[in-house]
Amino acid sequence: MSSFIKQSLFSLLDKTKGRNKLSCFNNQEKKKKLYLVLDLDHTLVHYIPVSKLSDKEKYLIEEADSRVDLWKFGKRNPEHLIKLRPFLHEFLKEANKLFTMYVYTMGSYGYAQYVLSFIDPDKRYFGHRVITREKSPPHKKTLDLISADQRRVVIVDDHSSVWPQHKPNLLKIANYTYFRYEMMNY
Repeated sequence: MSSFIKQSLFSLLDKTKGRNKLSCFNNQEKKKKLYLVLDLDHTLVHYIPVSKLSDKEKYLIEEADSRVDLWKFGKRNPEHLIKLRPFLHEFLKEANKLFTMYVYTMGSYGYAQYVLSFIDPDKRYFGHRVITREKSPPHKKTLDLISADQRRVVIVDDHSSVWPQHKPNLLKIANYTYFRYEMMNY
């Protein structure tokens, strides 16, 4: 594992108070993986209605589905575009060595499954560990839906407000915004 990733993960694990971070990390690595809960929108992907694309971005509709990082989503024509965060596959590959991973999104189950069909088609990283708005309290996320000791869970999300009960577990990430409309209005 690269020293950059290991160093970054040590900073994630810094919330483990009163323990030597290195021995804690190595013990968990030998025993059981820690848990990583990842948000989808603006964390792993950027999702936008095609009606919000700028004139200069309209060409992306035709390019979608022919690129590994850009897809169309919608029942009628392409209603939305979904763009992968750069280096996402590399991140998931490395994180999978250290964590049991979950996706937790305020999006629908159908949307989550569609995105995961591109991000994790073989279910190697997330398996069936997907939590969506249908199972979650309104406008909130909770670790109560994850079968794990909450002290061993790291959350990566671009919104802290949806995790009111789990701030100590949260690593707030800068939101991923690819499309111009959202850059101007987010």
